[in-house]
Amino acid sequence: MLHKNRVRNIKCMNDVNELAKELTQITWVGCQGFKIKNYYLLNDSTSEDSAQEYTIVWATKGVLLEIESVTIGWMSTDSAEKFLREMLNGKYNNHIYRVCNKKILETENHKCALCA
Repeated sequence: MLHKNRVRNIKCMNDVNELAKELTQITWVGCQGFKIKNYYLLNDSTSEDSAQEYTIVWATKGVLLEIESVTIGWMSTDSAEKFLREMLNGKYNNHIYRVCNKKILETENHKCALCA
């Protein structure tokens, strides 16, 4: 994760297809993140003008584990959906890079220089 201290505004999603569309059809601000089941996709892009890069964090046993990084901005919606399904099936769970600080996640009243 390039931006280890960036706090993210988390949008909870339930549908893989809808999440794939959100990730591939919209350019999000750098503080945006998504949650589906026990996985977080945290925008780790350097700017809104660059390819959208997301760090994948798996919430398990009370800790947040960084398990993957993916450039969603280069994917089609179908490719993103395939990646998300693989992620949800645990394909990347053994790629643990580091434990993440829980303070990087916010769901309400988020305001920062990236989204203000």
